Amino acid sequence: SKRGAGSLWSHQADMLRSYHGTHLDSKDVALELPTGSGKTLLALLIAEWTRMKRGGRVAYACPTVQLANQVHIEAVKQGISTVVLHGPHRTWDPGDRSRYESASAVAITTYSSIFNLNPAIAIPDLLLLDDAHAGEQFVSQAWSLEIPRGDDLYGRLLTVLEPGLERLIVNRLRADETAGRIASDINLIPPTLVQREIVEIDRTLSQASGDMFFRYRMLRPGLACCLMYASWQKLLIRPYIPPTDQHPAFADPRQRLYISATLGEGGELERSFGRPSIERLPVPAGWEDRV
Repeated sequence: SKRGAGSLWSHQADMLRSYHGTHLDSKDVALELPTGSGKTLLALLIAEWTRMKRGGRVAYACPTVQLANQVHIEAVKQGISTVVLHGPHRTWDPGDRSRYESASAVAITTYSSIFNLNPAIAIPDLLLLDDAHAGEQFVSQAWSLEIPRGDDLYGRLLTVLEPGLERLIVNRLRADETAGRIASDINLIPPTLVQREIVEIDRTLSQASGDMFFRYRMLRPGLACCLMYASWQKLLIRPYIPPTDQHPAFADPRQRLYISATLGEGGELERSFGRPSIERLPVPAGWEDRV
């Protein structure tokens, strides 16, 4: 495209060579590129190469609709064939959906289109996850169940748990009104208590309705491995590590490519996405001098 980049920066070319030479068949790969270093173009080039060379579907997931639209605009500038598939799947253009499924275009989508109970997007060969450092909230949210105080389930679940809780905590949670500081207190329910009452907890949560019913369906297979938090305002149930290996939309692609401005060294990325290990391609040293 005449509006696209005339050439690559040297650090972009270095990373493409490193990816192509070492990581084409890696299951999980992360590229670290600081803001302003051209990470979107690099990711789009990998996406387009995969689509054209391998003939595989490619889905490019962004945290928000706004960012997804920005990536689509950038792709158009570069002459890369993309379609936008986000929001309610019933509103997706059938032609755009067909172009993605036939690997005629890269699908630009959102995390929420991947991490939900019944993803409508066909499983890709390559799944790109942009802004992966911000992805934890979107991934964990898919396996999180919040029960607000005003819902009947709050009181019924508290009844199941209270014999194993300290009386002071129970009194605060049961109070009709509470002071500001106490209202914001969060208590971790002892995991041993959750294990002991798992049958009753499951029986109670199975009676959820509306959105909570669907969220519990997503959460239920791993309930025994979840942590439970209680505050005056709500109850929260979520796994410490999301069971992404049980979610085909994430687990089944041949490769997952994480794009991030900062990867971290303490295993944060692996924990956020539930992966035992993710290979890393750090930005080449001295990239600031080459742009």
